[in-house]
Amino acid sequence: MTELLEAFGETSALEPEVRLFLAAAPSPVLRAAWLTSISLGLRAEDLVDLCVRLWPKDQPVEPTILDDFPIFRQAAGFIELADYAVGAISSDFRSRDQEKYLDAHQILVAGEEATLDDEDEWLIAGRIAFYLAALDETESSARFRSSFSRPPSYSDQTRYRMWLTSLALRQQPLLPSFSRDSLFYSAYRFYISGQRRLAHDAFEEVLLADQRDEIHAIALHLSAVLESDLEVRRQRLEESVELSETLELEVNEVMARNTLVTTLLGRTPDNVSLTRALELARVNREKARHSSDPGLLPWCTRTWAATEWEFSTSHAPPRSDLASQLITELDAARDEAFGTAELDTALYIANTAAVIARDVGDYTQAMEFIDGTISRMSHFGARPYRALNRVTQTLRSIRNASGDPDQRASRLLDRIAVLMAA
Repeated sequence: MTELLEAFGETSALEPEVRLFLAAAPSPVLRAAWLTSISLGLRAEDLVDLCVRLWPKDQPVEPTILDDFPIFRQAAGFIELADYAVGAISSDFRSRDQEKYLDAHQILVAGEEATLDDEDEWLIAGRIAFYLAALDETESSARFRSSFSRPPSYSDQTRYRMWLTSLALRQQPLLPSFSRDSLFYSAYRFYISGQRRLAHDAFEEVLLADQRDEIHAIALHLSAVLESDLEVRRQRLEESVELSETLELEVNEVMARNTLVTTLLGRTPDNVSLTRALELARVNREKARHSSDPGLLPWCTRTWAATEWEFSTSHAPPRSDLASQLITELDAARDEAFGTAELDTALYIANTAAVIARDVGDYTQAMEFIDGTISRMSHFGARPYRALNRVTQTLRSIRNASGDPDQRASRLLDRIAVLMAA
């Protein structure tokens, strides 16, 4: 576990610049550094106010003189410390004046609680969890777990979770009793950054603890995605869905079930697997339809449509009436995906619709669906490369099947190539 966490821990050796600062900085400046080291950024007036409240008999720092010390940074109106100095100066504060160190955290927690509102509730909860680490290890860890497992938006869950895990891992030295949690947050960051082997090994160690909580449910899902053995993957996904349902983890339950559907469809499924996949896809779409998170429904609709089509075509020739029905549903799902700026979802939906239209020989409709999606996507600026690659493969199959008499498929392939090169 230690090796996997090293990348996120503190370094043991002090930077020369930090050592010099701790030895020579005037008391008001040192106290400003102490407070900045334990905060998530302080405005100048808030820094002065904290100094006055904690050391009322002493002269508070004059914020303008902090510019003379290179370890301080100004960012969007906030005073921060350079990353290399945070851990050492925070530890110095804790060891030299623990009473004020704890008092400062109490004040910071109270300040965050006073600003709670519905719009920023999740972000503020994360900041409170961060400050609580110095005061109540158990409560802080519980709040980090709860926030991680219930991101405020499916569409932005990766961005939100990466921010939260950075806070949790920064407080890792204050949460020694919850090393499994820290390992999980490291595993998640490995997973998102594409370091599959490190992520796999870390998730495996998390699961060994067998604590049936939010972290375990999500680790079951993400470790299954990395698992090459389809039977092990299936078992973990089944377990993740069941545990998530028990813990009321709506997003993970739906997404784990979605991954289970695609797993059952993998590698030429038999009739039993197809039937089970279709049952799950239908359940999942209804779950997503009644979810409080609108980002879930478009993705689940795409999986449901693909599963309905695969089940149907495995038992009979492609049916134009079913194709028309599914493409209509996918068209609505594509609009919903664009409404939440889920461009990769919109592209995967377009790809599924194009495959269905291709299978019934309607190459014009297939290309129109892709053309319309690419045109709408170009206004957003983002380039979901993996989804574009999938659409490229489908367009090539359409070009080969149709003969591409008007060169439309070729022109669309050229447009996608330009988008991916931009």
